[in-house]
Amino acid sequence: MEKCLHFCPAEPCDAPLLAALRNDPETLLCLHDVNQYSAAHTERWLAELPANTRRYVVWEEVRGEQSGDREQPDQVRDGGHAAMAGQVSTAATRQFVGVVRVDRIDWVNRNCMVGLDLVPEFRGRGYAHRVYDWLLEYLFAHCNMHMVYLEVLESNMRARRLYERLGFHMDGVLRDKVFRHGRYESSILMSLLAAEYAARKEAS
Repeated sequence: MEKCLHFCPAEPCDAPLLAALRNDPETLLCLHDVNQYSAAHTERWLAELPANTRRYVVWEEVRGEQSGDREQPDQVRDGGHAAMAGQVSTAATRQFVGVVRVDRIDWVNRNCMVGLDLVPEFRGRGYAHRVYDWLLEYLFAHCNMHMVYLEVLESNMRARRLYERLGFHMDGVLRDKVFRHGRYESSILMSLLAAEYAARKEAS
């Protein structure tokens, strides 16, 4: 069985998936904005994305080998296509993994803000690291970004540890920025420079 990740720009037809992921409590309470949005609202927003904003949908494609039906002497059908009996066929399935956020793109100063929302069942399994590896390579090596930054809630220790492993540095703290669970908590500002990313990649 082979698994691979695919990234593609989000389209209005992806709105139901994106809205459901955002409105899931495990996702929503880790965001800086706890407003819930409907699929219809999300569809309109995706259709009119600002010039400095990108959304990429992450899919996992799973390919598995299946043997043909050896009991039939002539042919078996696979997805409407004929296959010789006993021949190995490959079936592929696709599953929604999450959405990548790229905001506040500044093409003059070459920086942008990033984020990632993963479907709950894909969390804690290394997917976030794999997605960020792709995203950082794309932004630094192909979009010529000089600096990438993000904000993370101080209580989100899993995400903070991931960002540290990726090479992000803490630049500052926005004190009591967000109201969660009946109290205020701070937001951590972190960034990664292109030279730091290149050095980390070279070292690995």
